[in-house]
Amino acid sequence: WVTCASAVQKTSFRVTRLHEGTEYVFRVSAENKYGVGEGLKSVPITAKHPFDVPDAPAPPQILAMRHDSASLVWTDPRKTGGSPITGYHVEYKEKNSLLWKRASKTPLRMKDFRVTGLTEGLEYEFRVMAINMAGIGKPSGPSESAVA
Repeated sequence: WVTCASAVQKTSFRVTRLHEGTEYVFRVSAENKYGVGEGLKSVPITAKHPFDVPDAPAPPQILAMRHDSASLVWTDPRKTGGSPITGYHVEYKEKNSLLWKRASKTPLRMKDFRVTGLTEGLEYEFRVMAINMAGIGKPSGPSESAVA
C-alpha cells in the first residue's frame, strides 16, 4: 500500500498522479486518539479522464465543389463530453468506396476547411470528428455526395 495522505480532515480526498488505464484499489482508515481503525477497501476502479470524447457532429455541409477541391463547413457536436473541443478531423472518400481518408495531417482548429487533391469527375462524401482532451469522438454521418 502507498500512503496518499494522512491526517485528512474531510470525508473526501482527491488522489493525483494516477496513470490512465491502470486499475487501483483504495483503502481508507479512520484515526482518533485511541489509534487507527481497520481499513475499508474500495472496489477496483480504473483511472480515466473525468470526461468523455465528444459526440459526433452533424454531417458537414458542402459550400462549393471545384474540379479538385471541396469547401466544407460544420457545427460543434451537441455534447462535448465535458471538455472543450480542441480541434477536428475531416475525412473524405469516393461515394462507392469503404475507405475514408484523412483530409489533413494535423487537427483543424476552425469549423471550415477546403479539401484538396480530389479527382475531377469523381463523386465524394465527407465527414468530421470533434476532438477534446479525452480523444477523438465518433465521426459524423456522411455529407451529401457531390461530384468534383
